[in-house]
Amino acid sequence: MSIVHLSFANYNWQKTDSDIALLKDDAILWKFNFGAKYPKPYFYPLRTLEGAEILAEAPSDHIWHNGLFFQWKYIDLVDDKNQISRSNFWEIGEKHKGRTKTSLKSAKLNEDFSTTIILDINYYTESKPDDIMLAEIRTISVSPPDKNGIYRIDWQMDFTSKKNLTLERHPTQNEKGGRRWGGYAGLAVRANPLMRNFEFIDINGNTSKAYPEAPEFEAEFGKMYQKPAGAVALNGTVEDKKCAVALFSHKDNPKDADTVYYIPKVLNGDLNYLFLSYAYLLNSPKSMKANESLRLNYRIIVSPAPFTKNSLNAEFEKYQSE
Repeated sequence: MSIVHLSFANYNWQKTDSDIALLKDDAILWKFNFGAKYPKPYFYPLRTLEGAEILAEAPSDHIWHNGLFFQWKYIDLVDDKNQISRSNFWEIGEKHKGRTKTSLKSAKLNEDFSTTIILDINYYTESKPDDIMLAEIRTISVSPPDKNGIYRIDWQMDFTSKKNLTLERHPTQNEKGGRRWGGYAGLAVRANPLMRNFEFIDINGNTSKAYPEAPEFEAEFGKMYQKPAGAVALNGTVEDKKCAVALFSHKDNPKDADTVYYIPKVLNGDLNYLFLSYAYLLNSPKSMKANESLRLNYRIIVSPAPFTKNSLNAEFEKYQSE
């Protein structure tokens, strides 16, 4: 394994064959994991300058929730006899046959501590590793922290289908065989279970806090679930340090790319289940013909201060104008 260090002032780059990290005062500020030893490309840790850890990595209740990540749920192929072959890319385990292979195309570590990382990602079934069903070029750009301690991650995905396929998800509660939690797949944040004083807020000013049981949980869940929002955030504190993470959907994204899926749930007195996502498939599955392309663009912002309706709108307008 090769390790590259580039440093200036109190920041320091660290790059290995499997991950890239920005260090502040020799502690990781953020790390992007992409090597073969990782189940998928994802960010973890993701911290404020004050050291508040925003994310959870592989919590015991859902070990496939890896920090800040993107993943499809199912990819369905239909053969000449209209038989559906389904591959699960979300969960981890022997019975889930969807696999991805990630290759680093390039990584530019700049002197101002911004970076652009480009990955090739191929989607295939475990039994047919050379038979690619979907190809992706993922471009991750991270800004240096600004004077307010805010940094921004731009996340662009360019997909090309190699076969006729359908991007699918578990049915939602109003569909046959559906569940209340159905519909997930897309860009996702699994937050630190030790986060306290948490609140979800969207660009329209809707807010939601976590409740442990119905009917309170159901009432909270319905405030933003399955509704479009150009920006949505999770505010909280970790070890009494304020922190926030916000997701932004680009105006050029296809319909449904800004559909919010989230879970505000208290598991017990010490641990919380806080999940925030843009679920492109929540309203409906999406079909792609062979050689069809799909582009999705998002921005993620890490902040040491909570987001408000006004600050979400200001950052949203900035993102759309760049």
